[in-house]
Amino acid sequence: MVEYEYWEPVGLHIVRASEPFELDQLYQLGLAAIERGGTSAEFWRPTFFDYRNVNLTKFEANDLRRLIEKRKAFGEEHNNNLSVYIVADMGSFGMVRMNNIYAEIAGLRDEENTLVTMEVLEVVDWLTARLGLDQTQKTELVQIIA
Repeated sequence: MVEYEYWEPVGLHIVRASEPFELDQLYQLGLAAIERGGTSAEFWRPTFFDYRNVNLTKFEANDLRRLIEKRKAFGEEHNNNLSVYIVADMGSFGMVRMNNIYAEIAGLRDEENTLVTMEVLEVVDWLTARLGLDQTQKTELVQIIA
């Protein structure tokens, strides 16, 4: 299952995954956003992916490559956004890192625009620095992520 929300004050897409989860749900979320239009379709905006409630080790490298190939079809205007991922375990951490390497090879994202971590405060600090959040927004972000 994938849930989506948009934090308007800072332009942050928030994607939360929970079981049952399949990678194609991310692709379907993107398709629905493009059809809907508006800010949800503006993939160039920063995105926070919360994978703490899913086990990504059930996927294989080919599953990730297929997702990247589908994602390329969205077009270049949706490439290279800031993306931060929080995961619960080292296996999922490794899967997201592998996915990001495939995304960089495919020209979808530059490595310096991504963070993968298991720490809430690292997410908050990374986004605060890149988005220029003030203290109030930083406090709100902690509440959103925690």
